[in-house]
Amino acid sequence: GALEGARAAAGARQGAGVPLHKVGRRATIGCSASSGSMGEFHHDHGGRRERPSQRPSKSHQHLQPVHVSSRDCGIAAAVSSEEAAAAAAGGGDNGLSVLTETLSTVPVEMFAFDFDLTLTRRHIYNAGVTVEDVESGRAPLQAELPYCDELASILQGITAAEKKWCIVTFGQPNVVRAYLRAMGFPDDQTEVYSPLNDGERYNENKSPPKDKNNILSEIATKEGVEDKRRVFLLDDDGRNVAAARRGGFSASVVERPGLGMSIQLFLRYLSQE
Repeated sequence: GALEGARAAAGARQGAGVPLHKVGRRATIGCSASSGSMGEFHHDHGGRRERPSQRPSKSHQHLQPVHVSSRDCGIAAAVSSEEAAAAAAGGGDNGLSVLTETLSTVPVEMFAFDFDLTLTRRHIYNAGVTVEDVESGRAPLQAELPYCDELASILQGITAAEKKWCIVTFGQPNVVRAYLRAMGFPDDQTEVYSPLNDGERYNENKSPPKDKNNILSEIATKEGVEDKRRVFLLDDDGRNVAAARRGGFSASVVERPGLGMSIQLFLRYLSQE
């Protein structure tokens, strides 16, 4: 429709800067047990655009994962994925302690998580999920975020290790915050960065950026991270990951879009090289 070629059109406007919208600070609270139209944007792989209703995993099979390297900033050298994951996934105070200890040795200051298909089972923005859907249970937390409890432990562990985390999305920030609230993370303890305002959607006059580098640069400046390699992006879109690495950031593409973020997967992404 009207958004075909949105990324190409956005590239020409990128130089003028993308307005970003964010809220609050990072959180330290665990996961609770709570429960194709204009404005959609599409991943583009090899010239083929996906319909939001299609499962995205097959379209990513041809992508070569772009992993952070121990030669870049020593991340892999600091993570013993198998041992740490086994202990951390055990849960409880001991599991969180192991995860925190592992993360405290990783030379990353800011962990930047994509949301749709990186943390979620489906593309929440393209599905048109609203804050009301989340709060009413029509798009429930446990159904939409695989490994919800482990994801909460990851975020807790990052904070306990005196590191920072944020969500970097092209979707609606108020919907992302609704899911974080359902996990037990209040708005004033989280940071969500997006080119969109709350409730806003893309249209013929506004397209998603070609990558996330401008957002990552803003985060690094705001948080006083002088070495870009200490900002670590996790994303299901290999183009965002490749662009981030070209821009001097650390990044890894997730194993399979929609799989979710377990502790084992998270540490694997840190340790891969």
